[in-house]
Amino acid sequence: MRKTLFLLLVICFAFSSCGKKDSSVTIKNGLVCEIDGKYWVGDTLTSNIIKSAEYTVITSTLANTTAKQLELFSIVLKGELKTGDYSLSVEGNQSYVEFTSTITKKDISSENEFDKFRSSEGKISIVKFDENHVEGTFNFTLVTTEEPKKTLKVTDGKFNIKISK
Repeated sequence: MRKTLFLLLVICFAFSSCGKKDSSVTIKNGLVCEIDGKYWVGDTLTSNIIKSAEYTVITSTLANTTAKQLELFSIVLKGELKTGDYSLSVEGNQSYVEFTSTITKKDISSENEFDKFRSSEGKISIVKFDENHVEGTFNFTLVTTEEPKKTLKVTDGKFNIKISK
């Protein structure tokens, strides 16, 4: 009886811990998120931030050269970089996200074909910011810029990226 009860307790514990997300994951330099429920991790070597007078651009790529696959995030924040929330808009002069992917393109006839997405709604939050790095979170919806329209839901996004100098 004790063995059965112990085994039942172990099984319950195992199932209760399955599928839990670890919100304490520390990112050294890069960007992670879920795209339509699938985990996405940007390359830590190519993730960076470029600041100009009007915009801050956060980029991260995922490349598989063997399969000729490439995905690129470009998060464009309007105005001076500071902690706080940035609402994403489809308006041309506001903060937005662009996502380029050869993986979502189902009918690739050449390696230069890709889908280009732009944010339709969402939010980027800058949590920490200093002269060396920017850390934040994001959630948004992406829609292709051409017909037929495709939509991607980006959730649980986090980044901690060094600032290029």
